[in-house]
Amino acid sequence: MLALLLLATCNVKIWPQESVGEFYPLGTTWTDCWFDKGQNGDETIINRRYCVSKDTVINGKNYKQVDVDEQFQNGEWKYLHSFYIFQDGMKVYYYGPQPGGDYDAPESFKEYLRYDFSWVVGGETPASYNYAGGTYTMMPINDIRPVAMKDGTVLDGLYTNGSNGIYLAEIKTIGYVTGWNGLFEDYGWWSWSGNAQFNSLTSFTRNGVTLWQRSYDEILDIRNVVSSLMKDDTVYSLDGIRQHSAEKLRPGIYIRGGRKIVVK
Repeated sequence: MLALLLLATCNVKIWPQESVGEFYPLGTTWTDCWFDKGQNGDETIINRRYCVSKDTVINGKNYKQVDVDEQFQNGEWKYLHSFYIFQDGMKVYYYGPQPGGDYDAPESFKEYLRYDFSWVVGGETPASYNYAGGTYTMMPINDIRPVAMKDGTVLDGLYTNGSNGIYLAEIKTIGYVTGWNGLFEDYGWWSWSGNAQFNSLTSFTRNGVTLWQRSYDEILDIRNVVSSLMKDDTVYSLDGIRQHSAEKLRPGIYIRGGRKIVVK
């Protein structure tokens, strides 16, 4: 009887991602905090919030529009721009301009695979997309572990090797929680200074339920990771994966010594 009770208890609110039909339904919101750490030690912190606002049809395909607001120093939030996402099974696609591109020029928009949540330990998943070359930087899946959400449910977490060991990079059906990338917009955001930047997903709410939330202390810890990356000349991909050889890099954008470098 006790064994059956324990089994029943363990089955409550565990591994619900298999029943999540729509990862980003209308009304889904999230926030992130962007740190831009300059070589002179100056730091810019920007908060942005996102809302899946409506369904829209583009080129005959059904997308969801995501509106982006930015918080200014006076605490006021102002609309910044919009991009679009499309889900096909366990895959989610982004449609919009390249990093730093013009959101008012839809003729320049591209669609690319942002997430493939069909994870297998030892495999790879897309980390970022190179608009110029049409290629992906892949992230190794070193481990998949359960991650407790704020509401008591448990989702799969993707762990990968970074500069300081293995870390939680993605949560299944949510996406990036740690790295240079934002949840959708590739490479996070272009740095004004051209130096290292870091994004932290600070909250994620789906169907009115807050699943993910990071405290300010946790965000400060992430900032310290950025500072440590700036102290050596090791080359990292934009999602924090250490590159073994700087001479054999594929075309793309990387971080070395706290600054972006472009390999063509």
